[in-house]
Amino acid sequence: IRFVEVRQGRLCFGGGPGEFAIPLAADFLGSDFLLGLAVLIEHVQHLDLPMRGAGNVVDVVQGGLDRLYYREKYDYRRALLSFTRDLNTDLVLSRLSQRLVDRIAETLGIDRIALFLPDPRAESGQFLACAAGGLTIDAVRPIVTGSTLAARLMDGQTVGVDDPVPSRRLTGDERSVWRESGFFSFVPCVSNDLTIAVIGVGRRAHGEPLSSEDMSLLTAVAGQAATAIENARLYSQLQDKANEIEVVTLDGGKHR
Repeated sequence: IRFVEVRQGRLCFGGGPGEFAIPLAADFLGSDFLLGLAVLIEHVQHLDLPMRGAGNVVDVVQGGLDRLYYREKYDYRRALLSFTRDLNTDLVLSRLSQRLVDRIAETLGIDRIALFLPDPRAESGQFLACAAGGLTIDAVRPIVTGSTLAARLMDGQTVGVDDPVPSRRLTGDERSVWRESGFFSFVPCVSNDLTIAVIGVGRRAHGEPLSSEDMSLLTAVAGQAATAIENARLYSQLQDKANEIEVVTLDGGKHR
């Protein structure tokens, strides 16, 4: 073998009677093949043979290895988005909320998470935990009206307690309190321009912060979850109204 090149979608080892070619189609790139090919290319480079189109060869092999290495991760993320879309079929708000936080925690591998809903007894901007993972609901502090965190979430902004941009991070006691609570990021669930819920998350199990990719996924999930949460909330209200009418009807029948 005198040279290696990419030719018509094949990796060609040529220059002699033993010339042969390997297809580089994506569906051909199995794990054993890729690892073997990576080793083979390393040997070719070590022997200092000319590699025509070497950049293409290396890109194909590295891309294939990356896909294999991250396949499980990406599959989990696609499954999370699909799961969130399917939440629309669950109209029981308490069950939907716990399913959502459990699935996010499992997918992102985070140490704690909480879903906050508006407190019906307080002014606009106060949120209470309705579901949690990694700690009990009672251990999750509320997002209180008038706080910087509440104001930004009501404006539809994602908030990072330790945001690298100084103007966006929380400051003072508010920052300290949430850091001590183990919550570092908050993503609003917005429906019809209103923040109807908030997803608060901690860090990965080993203390690593969530990546920008993780936050992008969480933002997409929050957007889809907002629709499911709003549908479940409206369904609950309709059920309450129907129960009230039933009670009034029964009471009216007793007095006839």
